[in-house]
Parts: sequence; structure tokens; C-alpha cells
Amino acid sequence: MIKLLKGLDLHRLLKSINLNGVRLGKASRAGDIFVFETTGDTKFLIVRDGGFYPSNYAPRGQADGFSMYLRKHVSGKIIQNVTQYKIDRIIRIDFKDSSLIFELFGKFNIIYLENDKIVNSLRRSRSFRRGETYTPPESVNHLELSESEFEALVKGKEKKELARTLGLGKLIENIYGTPLEMRNKLIEMSNKPLTPSEVEVMFKEGDVSNFSDQKEAKLNAERIKISKSVDEAKHKVKKHEKNSKAYKEMGQLMMLNLPHYELLISSALKKGQKRIKVSPPKN
Repeated sequence: MIKLLKGLDLHRLLKSINLNGVRLGKASRAGDIFVFETTGDTKFLIVRDGGFYPSNYAPRGQADGFSMYLRKHVSGKIIQNVTQYKIDRIIRIDFKDSSLIFELFGKFNIIYLENDKIVNSLRRSRSFRRGETYTPPESVNHLELSESEFEALVKGKEKKELARTLGLGKLIENIYGTPLEMRNKLIEMSNKPLTPSEVEVMFKEGDVSNFSDQKEAKLNAERIKISKSVDEAKHKVKKHEKNSKAYKEMGQLMMLNLPHYELLISSALKKGQKRIKVSPPKN
């Protein structure tokens, strides 16, 4: 089950969509998912951890602080170009006078640019600051390397290291072989478009699984809470039973010595005392 789109997936996705001329509408946020209303063939543009895709379905979102900022600065703007930085998980959407950067690795980030200068961002990532020119992380587009350059890049690397170097994760299993075989398979895969509906299915499967996990975790938390409440109630019952026994013994003792207490009270009243200390008589 794919939980995050790899750089190669995004490369394939951009082959199957055309967002040029699409107008962005209101932005909203549903948990860790940002939703942009759009015109065109689909109603929404989804941005989430490891994901970017147009869709006709979107969770109901709310307007938090950053989505309100995006409404103010990009709502109504028309997309002029959508590009991917090399083969990395970075998507750039250009408008006439500004841009949005979607960094989709780890916790995704949305960065708003004007004249390529950073104006604001969802998260403060790496070391960039407002007013600086946006600079993406260093990476290599292995699809553009010659055979010798690609061989030099992968030569001597174990499978896990290759997966990191090529940004493929488990997809490395589909192409692993000699450098030439891997290069040819990568190029072949990169030329196969990935449709938004296919991407949406990937994430929906993950959402269902995550929802089930979250539901089970919530039930476990409720069970623990109930168990703790029961233990506390038992402790209180035992405490009350102990106190009840002590109060009962005290009452019985007072009834047995009632004449003694009456004499003490009568004596105190004659002396004008308002408070007295009483204790059971000594046998």
C-alpha cells in the first residue's frame, strides 16, 4: 500500500494532468489535508503529506489561519504553469505575479512566493527566511543522466541505499538489476502516466486503514479510561466502607456513654462555657 507519492510518481502524475488555465478558489484545511477549490475538470486540488492531486472528492475543511492567508493571496488566480523540481517531491504552481511551492517530503509544506522571494509558509523548514529567494534542497534528476553518469551514481550501492539515492522506496524492487537495466526500467516507468484517480485510490486505502487504526486506538483509550475509573470507584468504596465502620463504632460508643456526655454538657452550661472537649469515660 502506497502512503506517499515518490518523486517518480509525481513525474508520472504531471504527465496525465493539465492545470494550466485552472482558477484556484477558496482554500481550507481538514486535519493534515489542504483543499483548494478549482475550476476545470475537477472540483478540488488536494495537498497532503506525500500527496498532490486533483479530485472531485475532498473532506470538509475549515478556514484556519494559513488557509485564510491563502484565500487572500491566491484565491481567484489562474494557474499558468505546474512544474516539478527535478525528480524530487517538490511541486511549483506559477501564477502571473506569484507562486506556490508544495514540498511533499516528511510533513508537507506550502510556501508562498512573490517574484521568487519567500513571503510566507505553512511551516518553517530548513533555514530559509522571509524575503530570501526560494532554494530547493539539492537533488539529482537521475532521469536526465547519461548511461555513464547513472552508472557512477548507483555503482557499488546496496539495494536500500539505492532506494534512498533514487527516491524510490519499495519501488526499487521493480527495477533492481544492473545499472543499465535499472536506468532503462526507470525511463520506461517514468513514461507511463499516473492518473489522479489512481492516486486517489492509493490515498483512500491509506485513509481507511488510518481511520481503522485511529478508531481502535480511540477504543483502547476509552477502555483504559473506563478501567481507571472503575479502579478509582473501587478505591472510594473501600474508603467509604472503612469510614462507615469507624463512624458506626464511634456512634455506638457515644450512645453507650450518653449519660456521661450529658453531665459534661450540663456542667459546662452552668460555668458559661461555649465549647468543651469530651472523651469517653475511663473504665
